[in-house]
Amino acid sequence: MLDDTQIDELIAHGIDYRGGVDRFGGNAAMFEKFIFRYLNDEHYDLLTQAIEAGDAEEGFRVAHTLKGVVGNLSFSSYFAVLEPVTEALRSGNIDAARRSMPDVEKAHKETVAILGQLS
Repeated sequence: MLDDTQIDELIAHGIDYRGGVDRFGGNAAMFEKFIFRYLNDEHYDLLTQAIEAGDAEEGFRVAHTLKGVVGNLSFSSYFAVLEPVTEALRSGNIDAARRSMPDVEKAHKETVAILGQLS
């Protein structure tokens, strides 16, 4: 189990720890188990590949899935920056999605870094 200092670190990095625990029925151990599983999640890489390939349809599918994953894990800051990418890809606008990807990359790296540090 994470201690209060570690929980504060998650919160400072845009992870709504208390909201996430609530989402997991108050089971902090289960929530923590799932947030650390994100370290092995491949959706960010798949999204990057789809956007690099110019595949808006696949990009939307992956972005939508990734948004669901980070939303369910209460990665609030990450979720917020995925919204414009997801909506751009939904409408087939790969250029708008590309313009928003630096924010997604930053949120992803920050999330992975803090989780890696605490795992």
